[in-house]
Amino acid sequence: MMMDAELNDTECLVPDITADDVWADPRCLHDEGQRMLPPVRPRNPSGKSANTGGHEDGLRIGQGLQANISTTENGKQGLEVAVISNEVVRLHPEIPSVERVQRQFTFHKKPDEDGKRRHNTGETNDWGRSRKLTTGAILWIAGCCLAVSTVVVAAMMILPRVNRSNAMNPRPGQTELVIAEDNREAARPITEMLARENEAERLYQTWLTATTTDEISHLIRNPEEVLPMTGGDALPALAPENAVPQRGTTWTALEREGLVFGMLEGTLPDHSTFAAYFVTDDGALRMDWKATTAHCSADFATMARREGDASEIRGWIKPSDFYTLAFPETQYRSYQLLSPDQNESLWVYAPLGDPVQQQLNDEFEGGGILSGTPQQKKYTLRLRAGTGDALPNQWSIAELLHKDWIAP
Repeated sequence: MMMDAELNDTECLVPDITADDVWADPRCLHDEGQRMLPPVRPRNPSGKSANTGGHEDGLRIGQGLQANISTTENGKQGLEVAVISNEVVRLHPEIPSVERVQRQFTFHKKPDEDGKRRHNTGETNDWGRSRKLTTGAILWIAGCCLAVSTVVVAAMMILPRVNRSNAMNPRPGQTELVIAEDNREAARPITEMLARENEAERLYQTWLTATTTDEISHLIRNPEEVLPMTGGDALPALAPENAVPQRGTTWTALEREGLVFGMLEGTLPDHSTFAAYFVTDDGALRMDWKATTAHCSADFATMARREGDASEIRGWIKPSDFYTLAFPETQYRSYQLLSPDQNESLWVYAPLGDPVQQQLNDEFEGGGILSGTPQQKKYTLRLRAGTGDALPNQWSIAELLHKDWIAP
């Protein structure tokens, strides 16, 4: 055991450490008696390095200056540091800063004791102070008001003359409007017809409940012409026996082609609608039988077979677009004619350029001032059966007898 201890002590006694030695012996780490690091190198008071020339440069600072690790007189190595300069280099900006302008002070003279400044006069000095109107200012205001009033009054007096001259001389291409005088005599028949609603209701009820022609001969218009069409004493039954119109009827007074007439519209107890036409004859109210019953010289079912007398047909007419080879669109204008109850229809045609076609065109398509309407309208027509390749229910319009179902 003693030999091993002596051997270990001998191994720990190492020679002086050089710069090339590697300090990695683990056995000597725990030996406090041996110094493993080199001694501290004392400072060089002279600030000069002893350059032996046997070592490489370790660190270079600055331009042309270097700090070398060299060996001093005592054989120890250290780091030499050289001071370059104590001055600080400051960089100036490329764009020079704006020079600050010193504040300018304006001298204001102290006002006098009365609060006024001697160098200020007029509005600047009197701003915000109330002043009394002088005589000249009052006269100036009064003169301006009088001048404005004179100009306005003169313009109002001249205006009627200017308008009168413009109205008397319309410019070319303009429509001249004429204000017609109010003619109360022309409106009197319509006013009188409006007041006979109760009489029209009693007359229509009497006609519904009549059983012989003698009961209605003095109540209808043109009895000599109409009574033979009723088939003697057998009157056409348009409503149930002893039927009375329900309440809520409408009474209207109209004027068509110089004829003033009244129209009573309502509903019967069987929920069917009616429209009765009335006119005045020698001061008495009369019912128009043809217009009320929508009388036709031939029924629509017969005319659909291209048969019957179509000299007086009443119905509803509206524009259509149905054309065939017999009635091409290049030569005719197409319309649809509905029966009075609107359950049956025919195709009717008017030649282009014909007065009938122009009248219907103004009614449905409108003219220069009034606009047309595509809604169906009441007309009384005289028809002519089609020929050649025409269908049985295609007819041409020979004449427009009158608008609506009542004759003038």
